[in-house]
Amino acid sequence: MVTANTAATPGGGHADSSVTYVEVGPGITAEVLTSSADVSCDNGQPSFSSAGEVVNVRIGEIVVEIPANQGAVTVDILGLGTLYLNEVVTTSTSITRRALRLDTALVDVVIAESKADVEGKPCDVKPPPQCSDGEDNDGDKMIDKADPQCHEDGDPKNDKSYKPSDNDESK
Repeated sequence: MVTANTAATPGGGHADSSVTYVEVGPGITAEVLTSSADVSCDNGQPSFSSAGEVVNVRIGEIVVEIPANQGAVTVDILGLGTLYLNEVVTTSTSITRRALRLDTALVDVVIAESKADVEGKPCDVKPPPQCSDGEDNDGDKMIDKADPQCHEDGDPKNDKSYKPSDNDESK
């Protein structure tokens, strides 16, 4: 069974994938492979995390020992290449978690990969306009809807003239 999911939100994103059984290369098998990658915005900066699980990996009759914390494992397979388990690749804009990657001279096989990244500047938070930020920006002791400068007609009692998108309380 194979699954893959992604979800994006204004403040982050999540990706996960899983495979219940796989056979790659000559005699290389694994029973459970999962990965997940997440990004969220903390104080205007992206924050990345990942998790994964690899169960019962075999190379022929040899069982590959996986750390209890599901940490990364690298196995050199003589004459074939390198097997990477629970691999994590992090850059300033992304995190990629791979449950299994077999790197050979001829081919690179990846199973259960999840990637979370930030494009553009999603963690940049623009402040609300002055007429809707809950502050007295012009020092007249009046805030937002109560400030005549935030009304088209200057009358804070006229709800219809209030302009919450106005970004200048000082005019």
